Amino acid sequence: MGCGTLWTRSRAAEGATVGAYLLRRLLGMVGVVLAILTITFVIASLNPGDPAVAIAGPRSSEQTRQQIRHRLGLDRPLFINLRGSWATAHSPVVLVYAQRDTTSPPVLLLRQGEALAVTDRYLAGEVAGPAQVLCWLGLACPENRGQDWLRLSLDAGQSACVSQARLRGLSPAQFRPAPGAPPPEIGGEWVCGELLEGSIEGWAPAEHLDIGINPLDSQFFHYLWGIVSRFDLGISYRDNRPVNRLLLQRLPATAVLAVSGVVVELLIGIPVGIISAIRQRSLLDRVSMLLALFGVSAPSFWLGLILLYLFAFIVPIFPLGGIGGPESLVLPAVTLGLAGGAWYARMLRSSMIEILNADYVRTARAKGLSGRQVLLRHVLRNAIQPIISMVGMDLAYYMGGVVMVEAVFSWQGIGYELWKAIGNQDLPVIVGMITFAAVAIVVMNLIVDLLYAVVDPRVRLG
Repeated sequence: MGCGTLWTRSRAAEGATVGAYLLRRLLGMVGVVLAILTITFVIASLNPGDPAVAIAGPRSSEQTRQQIRHRLGLDRPLFINLRGSWATAHSPVVLVYAQRDTTSPPVLLLRQGEALAVTDRYLAGEVAGPAQVLCWLGLACPENRGQDWLRLSLDAGQSACVSQARLRGLSPAQFRPAPGAPPPEIGGEWVCGELLEGSIEGWAPAEHLDIGINPLDSQFFHYLWGIVSRFDLGISYRDNRPVNRLLLQRLPATAVLAVSGVVVELLIGIPVGIISAIRQRSLLDRVSMLLALFGVSAPSFWLGLILLYLFAFIVPIFPLGGIGGPESLVLPAVTLGLAGGAWYARMLRSSMIEILNADYVRTARAKGLSGRQVLLRHVLRNAIQPIISMVGMDLAYYMGGVVMVEAVFSWQGIGYELWKAIGNQDLPVIVGMITFAAVAIVVMNLIVDLLYAVVDPRVRLG
C-alpha cells in the first residue's frame, strides 16, 4: 500500500470526523436556541399586562379587545391545544349568539357541515388555583357549570350566514353576499356570504357542534412555525410592524457599535497586557492592573453616564447621544470597550507570564533569537489564543444588542429597541430580540471554535 493511499484515507477520515463534529454542533445549537426561545416565551407570557389593552387603549370595548386577541392568536392555549381548534355543526341549524346566553341576539348561523374556528372555550377567570395554570397551558380545563359553550370566530376568507343587525356594522368591503336566495330554514333576517376582512365572534352551545382538536394549534407552535417557515417573529404591539423588519432596521447600528467596541477592547487590552507582562511587578504593571480592575468592576451604564457628563456636558467635545457622524460613535464604543479591554489585559498578562517561563521560550532565547522575535513568534502567538475566543463571544454578545449602553447613549440599535419594548410590554419584540441574540451567540461560538483549530494546529475537531 503506497504512501499516497494512506494519506488519502487519512484525509478522508479527518473529513468524516469534522463532518460529524459539525453535525453534533448544529444539533446542539438548535437545541440551545429552542430552549432559550421556550424559556423566553414562557416568561414573556407570564406578563400580567393585556396586549389587547396596550394596543386598543384602556377605554376600548371588550369586543374590540377580543378581536385583537384573535388576530394576534392570543386566544389559543400557550403550548398544547386540547380545547379545540374548529367546530363543525352537526345539527341542521346552529345559532351563534353575541353573548353566552340564548336570549342575546344571534350574529351568525351555521348549517350542517359548516365549521368555524374555536377561539377560546373558557372565559378568563372562570377557574382559579392550579386548575387555572393547567387551563392556561392548554393541558386541561374544567367543564363550565351549566351548559357548555364555545366561542367561535368567522375569519376572513370563511363563509357563513350573518344576521342583518350584525351586517349593518360591516362595510361593503368587508362582506360579500353569496349569489342566490338563502335556504328557506334561514329566514329573511340572514345574509349568507364570505367575510373578506376582520372577524365576527360569538357563542354557541357545544352540544350542537363537533369539536376538532389539533394539539399543535397553540401560541408557541404557531410562533415557532412562523420563525422556521418564513422568519416571522411576530408583529410589534406598539408599532404594528413586523419584528423581523424592525430587527433588520436596527441591526446596522448595533453592528457598527459592536465592531467599534471590539476594536477599542483590542487597542486597550493587547498593549496593556503585553507591557504589564514584560514589566511585571513594576510601577507601570501595578497601575495598569489597578486600572484594569476598575474597568472590569465599573458598570457600563455608570461609566457611560460619567463619560457623557465629562465629555459631552462639562467639556462638550462629543454629542450627548443619538446616531450622527463618527464623533457620536466615540463615547459608546469607549464605554463598551473599556470593560472588555481591561479583561483582555488581565487575561493576556497572565497567559504571557506563564509562557515566558516555558522551556521552549528559554530554548528560543538560547538559540540567539532577539527579544522581539521571541515575543512575536513564541510568546504572543500562544498567549493570544484565549483572546481570540473572547473576541468572538464579545462580538456575538454585542450583536445581540447592548441594552444599557445603547439606552444611555440613545443609540438606536437592537438593545435600544429591546429597552423600549420592555418598558412598553411589547412581548413579540422582546422574544424576537432575545431569540436573535441567542442565535448570534451560538453561531459565533461555532465560528470561534473553528478558527481556534485553524490558529492552533494541536486542536482537533471531533
